[in-house]
Amino acid sequence: MRFVCLVLLLVGLGCKPIESLESSDTSSTAKSGESVSPQDWKDPQQVQQDLRRVMAATFEGDVDTLLGLTHEKVLEVVDDPEVAREAMRGVLATFQENNVSMDVLEFTTEPYFLESEKSHFVVIPIRMVLTIDEKKVEAIGYEFGQKKKTESEWKYIAGKKVNPQTVGNLFPDFPSDFKFPEMRMNLL
Repeated sequence: MRFVCLVLLLVGLGCKPIESLESSDTSSTAKSGESVSPQDWKDPQQVQQDLRRVMAATFEGDVDTLLGLTHEKVLEVVDDPEVAREAMRGVLATFQENNVSMDVLEFTTEPYFLESEKSHFVVIPIRMVLTIDEKKVEAIGYEFGQKKKTESEWKYIAGKKVNPQTVGNLFPDFPSDFKFPEMRMNLL
């Protein structure tokens, strides 16, 4: 059971049927070098596609994609990027060694888009079902994304790490009146 908790903590939560992980709708994302209009940042398809990429990378062992989409607040605890890369490789290898798979990945409601003077934020409610050591585990929660208004790409943190108790320390400009979606895990 400790391994189950470790997997859920490290993966975070996510959603859409697994067969949709590979689908890519890039029509709504800005290409490198393009400017992003003020309305473009509220694009549910973009953030949902990003999370599909995060989840696919997690279960395929694609460290580069994961590092590219991971928020610097997660990575700043390690001074050396190669140490972060090796640690992530080790975690993903553990998933493969223990035959961890994702059976269901779905978005439960539309993302919540919020903004402050300098940043855009997104909270993406999700549900996933994992098979871990031949046990089915359902995880309901959310993923958290942030980008500065001057940036075009979102970076993500597992929702478990960003909650009402921690969000003010991580992102002092996050709207204080936001009510985060519930998080829970169930053995199926």
